[in-house]
Amino acid sequence: MDTSSLKYPVSIKAFISALVIAPALFTFLMLWSPMVAGEMMIAGWPPYFILGGPAFWYTLRRFGPSYRYIALASLFAVGIIPVIACAAYFLSLIDSNAFELILAGVTFGGVVALIWGCFFLFLYKRFRRMTIVPKSEV
Repeated sequence: MDTSSLKYPVSIKAFISALVIAPALFTFLMLWSPMVAGEMMIAGWPPYFILGGPAFWYTLRRFGPSYRYIALASLFAVGIIPVIACAAYFLSLIDSNAFELILAGVTFGGVVALIWGCFFLFLYKRFRRMTIVPKSEV
């Protein structure tokens, strides 16, 4: 891979902080509906960290902190799940009930992924601004 196309520096502290705090804070805000909050914790957090984390990292390195590209990266990360589920279903690794449950979860997950992705970027920008030392203080 050509690393010259990865032109934007990413603050590791701001990235990890925003990656962890964004879903936790949003889930906390959804506690008025325990079923939704529980579903987000159980079904949303693992794909968010496994697929969304690397997608956000690459997007920030390649395109910089842009809501448009983070939203596309979120949809891409969620869009991989049905592809994996289809492959598992056709290889007879999962039954039809699990396949339908995964596809139903992805429809809800697409909306949540967009919200979490934009919330992640909002927090990342704030944390990055706090960690950068102005040149006048160096």
